[in-house]
Amino acid sequence: LGWADHPARRGGVWALIHALTCGLVFVIAARLGAGVWAAAAAAVLFAVHPIHAESVWALAGRGAAMALMFLLSALLAQLRGRPWLAAGLFLAACWCRETSVFGALPLAALELARRHGDARSFLRRLEPVATVVLLVIAFVAQNARYRQLIDYSARGRPFAWSVAGQVEAVPHGLSLYFRPAALSIDHGERLAHSFAAPLFWLGAATLLSFVALLVWAIMRRRALVAVGAGLVLAAIVPTQTLIAKLDPLTERPFAAPLSVWNQKRLPW
Repeated sequence: LGWADHPARRGGVWALIHALTCGLVFVIAARLGAGVWAAAAAAVLFAVHPIHAESVWALAGRGAAMALMFLLSALLAQLRGRPWLAAGLFLAACWCRETSVFGALPLAALELARRHGDARSFLRRLEPVATVVLLVIAFVAQNARYRQLIDYSARGRPFAWSVAGQVEAVPHGLSLYFRPAALSIDHGERLAHSFAAPLFWLGAATLLSFVALLVWAIMRRRALVAVGAGLVLAAIVPTQTLIAKLDPLTERPFAAPLSVWNQKRLPW
């Protein structure tokens, strides 16, 4: 747009993207049965919570903001029975942020919880999304830059040390919803980086709880809860489990799950 030297205009664009995301939170929550007033409250809380600040104003967070907008758009398209449109929007989310490929989880959870038709029709509805997943994996695998990044992340520090610290960071990240004063560009949390640490087991139990919630919601056909749990796992699992990264705790992966708690009408 030629606005490289106009930070106020650029900020306006990213504020607009955040506003569109908030609108999607409202529409999806309402269509999944949360009720109009609960959906409106969810969208307002999503709009004003400080955990989203870095995604709006920081250059490093804007890919995450765009990815979330496209992923929620894909969910809405899938909900309305337009799988190919959903796949296109899902591809756009992956183009903005590669870890968005895990967004296939809430898309699949939506279809599993609704269970319209037989198994063949279910696979047909998810075929476009599965195609995008395969394309993204193939692109990452053949791209030299990504291979170098993966190699650096895997060998730059002990793998087990990184994984233990990232799982330990899960309770810290989720606690930011309740203590926004602790938000920071560099948390510097003191982590044991040990599988024997109590905080590691708390983080592992938290992740397993979301998996159990996802399975329960699918079995009980609770689409709202299934999509919510799927979104949490899609946002956290790529960066807080087996993919090593420099900082065990960064805020951006924990920003997306806030929409989940809102949709489930929980107070946080």
